[in-house]
Amino acid sequence: MTEPSSDRPTTPPEAQATGAGQFADSFVLIVVCWSLLICLLAGWDYYQARQSALNNARTAARHSYAKDLTFRKWATGHGGIYAPVSPRNPPNANLAHVPERDIETPSGRPLTLINPAYMLRQIHELADDTFGTRAHITSLRPIRPGNAPDPWEIATLEAFERGESERSALQSIDGDPYLRLMRPMIVDVGCLKCHAAQGYQVDDIRGGISVAIPWAPYRAELRTYLLFHLIGYGGLWSLGMLGIGLSRRRLQNHLAERHQAEVRLRQSEARYHSLFANHHSVMLLVDPETLNIIDANPAAQDYYGYSPEELRGMPLANLNTLPPDAIRAEMEKARQLRRNHFEFLHRLAGGEVREVEVFSGPVEFDGRVYMYSIIHDITPRKEAEARLGHWHELMNYIIEHDPNAIAVLDRNLQFLFVSDRFLNDYRVKHRDIIGKHHYEIFPEIPEKWREVHRRALAGEVLGAEDEPFERDDGRVDYVRWQCRPWHERDGSIGGIVLYTEVITPRKEAEIALEQKARELEERSGELERFNYTVSHDLKSPLVTVKAFLGFLEQDIASDNAERIETDIAHMRGAAEKMGILLDELLEMSRIGRLVNPPEEIAFDQLLQEVLSLMAGPLAEKEVGIERDEQGPKLFGDRPRLLEIWQNLIENAVKYMGDQGAPRIRLGVEETGGEIVFFVRDNGMGIDPRYREKIFGLFEKLDAKSEGSGLGLALVKRIVELYGGRIWVESEGAGKGSCFRFTLPGALHRQLPDGLKRDET
Repeated sequence: MTEPSSDRPTTPPEAQATGAGQFADSFVLIVVCWSLLICLLAGWDYYQARQSALNNARTAARHSYAKDLTFRKWATGHGGIYAPVSPRNPPNANLAHVPERDIETPSGRPLTLINPAYMLRQIHELADDTFGTRAHITSLRPIRPGNAPDPWEIATLEAFERGESERSALQSIDGDPYLRLMRPMIVDVGCLKCHAAQGYQVDDIRGGISVAIPWAPYRAELRTYLLFHLIGYGGLWSLGMLGIGLSRRRLQNHLAERHQAEVRLRQSEARYHSLFANHHSVMLLVDPETLNIIDANPAAQDYYGYSPEELRGMPLANLNTLPPDAIRAEMEKARQLRRNHFEFLHRLAGGEVREVEVFSGPVEFDGRVYMYSIIHDITPRKEAEARLGHWHELMNYIIEHDPNAIAVLDRNLQFLFVSDRFLNDYRVKHRDIIGKHHYEIFPEIPEKWREVHRRALAGEVLGAEDEPFERDDGRVDYVRWQCRPWHERDGSIGGIVLYTEVITPRKEAEIALEQKARELEERSGELERFNYTVSHDLKSPLVTVKAFLGFLEQDIASDNAERIETDIAHMRGAAEKMGILLDELLEMSRIGRLVNPPEEIAFDQLLQEVLSLMAGPLAEKEVGIERDEQGPKLFGDRPRLLEIWQNLIENAVKYMGDQGAPRIRLGVEETGGEIVFFVRDNGMGIDPRYREKIFGLFEKLDAKSEGSGLGLALVKRIVELYGGRIWVESEGAGKGSCFRFTLPGALHRQLPDGLKRDET
């Protein structure tokens, strides 16, 4: 290896003194430049602030001018105004030539003409007394001597004659500073009433409005700003000087440190040579230009099996199995410090190829850059990693293709392995889950499952046969699962294994079977009640007919015409009652079969049709109707849907009682994410004990009321066919009732499974 040179030149004392003087002069120049810069910035900033204050004052003057001009135009447009004569408003002598300058009201009250100029003069006097703002109308030929211009105003008026449109200046008035601004006034038709005698014509410049804004408040603000201005820029200058001083000291220290670093570098090179020669790791020094080995330590000679003379000058390609261009490209990455760790295949003197890892970087000797390389043989480690990788792939293969959903997580609950079934069941992708935290993939997981994970990480084995699990989209799956810990080689818990099997189809089939069993049981009980009711209610009219047939025979025999007519009327009523019962039973039997093709109907249209059908009973009982105009669209058997509202409204009218102002409200609302329809009345109400009973077959709370008692039972059957439910709310007798029901099947355009087209 090339020996580092130990003879380095030193800087002469004379050169050091000259450098120190130049260094000091440079910093004096920096201080002067910095001070000038701060002064320029401060002056420019103050100038801008003063200009801003002047502009603000000019803006205030322009606003005052615009206000005066507006008042004048208004007054001119009206030819002036008349005001009562008073010491403050004496007749204007300058308007003596104006006809009707002075007039009297019918009551004899004297009035005098206030022309625009007179009005503005009074407004200006009031503004001066109130706000300190001065203003007046002036002209080179004023009618009123008091409006004569001062020297500044004369010069301004003459400038207006030359075409200028505005002038402003800071001047002293009565010893106080003011911002004065003046703009011209143009003669219009209304001005000629008073000024035609002066020879003015329309569009002439008659004079101007002079406005003076007190400058003292603006000057006070500027002085306050100047104080903070000086403090701010003074502080900035001080900070800059402090920074310059610190920079000077740091630069001096840097120069001293650089000299010391040069000394340490020479010492480091000597130590490096000793380390290179005596290190037990394989080390090479390579010329990046020629790719030849410059030097190799004794450990390299022993590892590769070459003598020192053979290694020095040997092309690196004799050791590295890569092509020379590839070797150069990798070495360039190390030289540019883009990469310092590599893995290569190196060939030994005997021809054996070994896997090595190389740590490489640039090093400088005698003004030239070389590449050093520290080389470790990693062949045993690579062989072990290959064996481990094979077992890893085998385990991963087993897990991926297991028929159950399996997930292996580490102690931090990050996914290590998942089976294909897990990906399919939980609708995730392999690239989106491996390495991610379990709660990142399933952020809404309930606290119950988090507790299961904590207990498993503590060593417990937990599981269940049919656990419901809610997905992010609201769906509920049923799973058979087990959660158990897995252990590291030292026996510590390394993470958990989740075994899950989605059994939703099987569970839903079980639930459906149970539901069908319950429905069958309910229908069986309902059938028993139906048979009993039918046999009882149908027998009653037959008994009546039979009895009155006997009476009819007797009355015919006795030739009693009045009794004969009564007997026939009773038998006819019994027959009609039996006919009604049979019709309603037929209607009940048809529920569950879609008589009409399904169609879409708007909620408001449905209510309109129902109210048309019920117009007679509603008008007869003078029932007021309130209804929602907006609602969802429904899809289903139109007549059946109409029957729901028709029966509920008929029921409300029937049981309205003695209510003086009967009222029914029809509406729809959303409660807990569910669309609920309702029919509310202020009628007789329902005792809480009968809230379920009223929906039974032939159930009537008032036996004397009209109808067979099938209406609410029919409504309940239709609602249930659309997957809904119906219930009644009432605070008790005399408090009214509210029937609420849902129709999810009609809202989602899904016909219930039990509905089919009636072909008869």
